[in-house]
Amino acid sequence: MFFLLASSIKILGWQKKVFAIQLGMFVKYGLNRQIMFLVGLLELFGAIICHLLFDTWKDGIPAMVTLLLSDYVVSIDWELLMSSIRNIF
Repeated sequence: MFFLLASSIKILGWQKKVFAIQLGMFVKYGLNRQIMFLVGLLELFGAIICHLLFDTWKDGIPAMVTLLLSDYVVSIDWELLMSSIRNIF
């Protein structure tokens, strides 16, 4: 769950205070917003792949429920999500 939370902030920037701190660290290391976005994607897919490889399907139920609820939330306000992604680039 931590990686999903951390990756969502890096990808979407929805939590402004944490996003600003993380972006500041990336800039300090000589990296830019696009690299931060890619790191967020790696965290997201790394967390999902880890569950698929090492958990039984029963252990994955909380992750599946979270994914379904997240999909529902995104579907409700798709335009907000798309405008956030457009602002990244």
